[in-house]
Amino acid sequence: MIEKTAFCPFCMKPLSGDDGKNGSAACIFCGKDAASYKTSSHHLPPGTILKDRYLLGGVLGEGGYGITYIGYDRLLQNRIAVKEYFPIEFCTRDTIGGNSVNILSGISAKNYAREMQKYLTEARLLAKMEKQRVIVNVRDYFEDNRTAYIVMEYIQGITFTELTRKSGGLCGGKDARAYIIDSAKYLCYD
Repeated sequence: MIEKTAFCPFCMKPLSGDDGKNGSAACIFCGKDAASYKTSSHHLPPGTILKDRYLLGGVLGEGGYGITYIGYDRLLQNRIAVKEYFPIEFCTRDTIGGNSVNILSGISAKNYAREMQKYLTEARLLAKMEKQRVIVNVRDYFEDNRTAYIVMEYIQGITFTELTRKSGGLCGGKDARAYIIDSAKYLCYD
């Protein structure tokens, strides 16, 4: 399902007045031109609604196993992050014909199904670790469009890559040590 949205695809804050409507106005929150957002053919387009509840915006990032979108929970009325299971070596998508994932045949189909179950198991485990300071809270997970989704709290900030880029390509020893020690405390969860 696609909805013409009044939200900026970059920050998922409500657009007001002429924000992005005439193709030149910038969002008053993030300063980006909502009309300038470009999507790739394998991404779900901004305005896609999942589970009659989650409104997707733009892509925050993607890797070998999935795509992460900024989104908006229409029930709770807050911003979220939505991870979509989309292992590029096992599947494709043509959003012109719909939002469903096209799973490649043969061994890829078997691998896709097995890995998707692992993805959902990860979601269940992460959901049990709520309120851990360094782990993003999982709010929901489900299957749709022949794939799986994990809905998480959205935390605004910068990535570790952006952090190191800002510091000249390296993270200082003191900073790196602090990040590692802080993160390591949560690796052994009961």
